[in-house]
Amino acid sequence: MLMPYRNAPRRGIAKLLRDEDGAGVVELIMIIAVVIIVAIIFREYLIDLVKTLMGRAETEANDIFNYDANKHFPGSK
Repeated sequence: MLMPYRNAPRRGIAKLLRDEDGAGVVELIMIIAVVIIVAIIFREYLIDLVKTLMGRAETEANDIFNYDANKHFPGSK
């Protein structure tokens, strides 16, 4: 009764070794490696860009949360 299931792991491993779907994984790893290399090369530029964007976001957030109605609508209370 259990004889067909005895060789199932062996057949699964053999199928995995013949399978070529792993080629997609290698391509994905190579793309990630290229992105990391580019990030290392342009590290200083990226750090400055992120600091600028975060500073701008902080300024905008402060403007939103420190809303002054008199500044936008003179004469209103």
